[in-house]
Order: sequence, then C-alpha cells, then structure tokens
Amino acid sequence: MLPKRVSDSRFGFYVWLLQVMIVIGLTSVVIWLCLHPKTPNYTVVGFYVPGLDGQNSAGNVHRNTTLILKLRISNPNKGMGIYYDDNNVALYYGNDNIGVSSILGFYQGHKKTTQREVSVNGVEQFWRAVFRVVSNGTVDLRVSLVSGFRYKIFWWKTRHHRLDLQALVPVALDGKTFDEMNIKLRPTAKK
Repeated sequence: MLPKRVSDSRFGFYVWLLQVMIVIGLTSVVIWLCLHPKTPNYTVVGFYVPGLDGQNSAGNVHRNTTLILKLRISNPNKGMGIYYDDNNVALYYGNDNIGVSSILGFYQGHKKTTQREVSVNGVEQFWRAVFRVVSNGTVDLRVSLVSGFRYKIFWWKTRHHRLDLQALVPVALDGKTFDEMNIKLRPTAKK
C-alpha cells in the first residue's frame, strides 16, 4: 500500500490531466463550430446573347453564336479563404450542349465576392434551334458549372471538394435575361 501523500498526488495529477483534456476538447469543438465551412455561392447576374439582340443586323443573327455570362462568386465563410480550381461552364438547350468555356482557377479571401465574365462560343447547329424558339417568345437555357475547390484555414489547405451546379436562365427575344434578375446556381440532383 502506498503512503497517503503519494496516492493523493497521483489522484491530483489525474484530475489535472482530465481537466486539460476537457478544456482542449471543448476548445476544439468551439473552433470547429466557428470555422465550419460553407459552400461558395454562384449567381448568374448577367446573360447576353448578342446574336439575338434586335439592334444587330438580320444577317448576323445566325453567324454570332457567342453568349456572354456574368457570374457573381461569393465566399460566405468568416475565417477561411477558398482556392478554386478551373470552373468549367457549359450551356445547354434541352439536353443538347450548345457551348462550353471555363474560368481560370483563383484564390478568394473570406467574406469576399468576385465577378467573372465568361464568353461561351456555341455550336452553330444547336444555336439555330435556339434562335427559332426564342423568336416566338423566350427560351430557357441551362447553365451548368463543374469545379473543385479547397478551403484555406490559416496556413492549412483542406482536401478537394467538388461543385456540380446548374440553373435555368430564361432568355428574351433581345438576348437578355428578364429584369436583370439574379439566378442562383443550385447543386445538381444526384442520379
């Protein structure tokens, strides 16, 4: 049997060790809750098809297959930046891919918003169908965005996360979106 003084000091050491472990555990939980990452937000803020604009000459309509898409990308996180990989943007009419483009990868600080303009050159055969439909009113084009990103927390970078987003954008006869509305890209449904 150990003397009482030795067993009391061991007991005191174990109590102290338990307190340190509880404080470290609670601190870790609080830090994790404060830094829990949120996915970046993508919004279509501008959409323009010059070939549909009534101010262009009629002869140009079927030759100009360019579409200009303006995206607002925002990082809602308080304490972490985001390293974006290349953002691949595709444009669809129904199930037909009518054009692709990309935005080069970049870094975005915490609580920052960035605007990027993408010029998509479309495949002419599909554009002809779009031009015919929109001449009767409006057409819904689907914008699809696929990318990857990593969070930057202090000096550490997380693993890659994948983004697969899309939105339907109504385009009027003048080649613009209605009322310059902001259309948020949403996650693609899993098949």
